[in-house]
Amino acid sequence: MARSFERKVRKNTAHLNKSRKKQGIQTISGAGSTMDIFRGRNITVPIMLAGLSVLYMLMSYFLTKTGMRGMDWLVFGLYLMLAVIFFIRRPYLKVGKDTLYMLKGGRKRPMTAGDMKAIKIEKGYVTVERKGKGGNFIFTKSLGRYDTDAIAERLEKFALSNQIQVDKK
Repeated sequence: MARSFERKVRKNTAHLNKSRKKQGIQTISGAGSTMDIFRGRNITVPIMLAGLSVLYMLMSYFLTKTGMRGMDWLVFGLYLMLAVIFFIRRPYLKVGKDTLYMLKGGRKRPMTAGDMKAIKIEKGYVTVERKGKGGNFIFTKSLGRYDTDAIAERLEKFALSNQIQVDKK
């Protein structure tokens, strides 16, 4: 019953905050506002897509006798637009009371404390291992451009409050 009540409070607080934002009034703090958000930056996929668009343009221009036509320019532009979309859309980690959320594959994927096996912290890497099926959450400083030191610090607190094993290397 307590969890059901907490969910109702979070839902109602989120709904009230949404309507208060629309009216320009300051939002109220509640159970829904206790999430910490860590944002990364995806640069590998946009670079790959931009490279593919340039490669497509060069192949269309030099390997055909007609040169670049309208459809070729459209495909080139769409590849570039997709690269910009991937660059602007930043991956993130949301840390709640007993759940982690990660933007992965275009979807918000949750992992509850009960699903977690361990949290491994290395220099430049933080890995949250899952018990059953499904992939681990991996946060890197080099590829994902996450602040792994801040994530490691917050996940240590999360692990302490939810009795999850932490491996530091």
